[in-house]
Amino acid sequence: MKQKSQHHGHHGTLNYQIPPQWRNWLLDERSLTLRLQQRAREDFHVELLGQRFSRPNANEARRLALPQRQLVLMRQVCLYCDGVAVVLAHSLIPLATLHGSLRRLKYLANRPLGAALFAYPQLRRSAFEIIQLSRSELPHYFHLAPTHPLLRSLQSEQLWGRRSHFQLGDKAVLVSEIFLPSLTELPNRGNLAAS
Repeated sequence: MKQKSQHHGHHGTLNYQIPPQWRNWLLDERSLTLRLQQRAREDFHVELLGQRFSRPNANEARRLALPQRQLVLMRQVCLYCDGVAVVLAHSLIPLATLHGSLRRLKYLANRPLGAALFAYPQLRRSAFEIIQLSRSELPHYFHLAPTHPLLRSLQSEQLWGRRSHFQLGDKAVLVSEIFLPSLTELPNRGNLAAS
């Protein structure tokens, strides 16, 4: 993510700047996949935007405790509720993670990464880094063409998101989630936490 994006720790002093409609989504430690599945009236699905081996930037390499020249599997997806795009996700999976039971992460395609990770009770998650990303950064960060329907439909100039580090034993995954404005319009179904 470019340096002009702002990263704030989950427990940082700048949390008060998070708009009320985003606070619950940004700081909820439960599975985002499960929460979206519960909010969808009929359909939740994942669109794989791209997956390839890539080198992390300096900040990402530091978070993963990797040399910057080391390749990772980069996975980018869009999450939809009832046909509406609500979240863009960018995940980095070190090669060392893609062994043993987690080698299946390489073959998820249009299945959610969150469901695969949260299936492990021993999974640990770091504190969140809160992200502000400008609309103009999205095409570079998510490798989207400027004419992509996702970008054309965006009205907000500033987007909120979060980044966290998942750890399962000695295996790590770094996940960034960018919340699209339509997320706050999802119905609050049943006894689910309000957004």
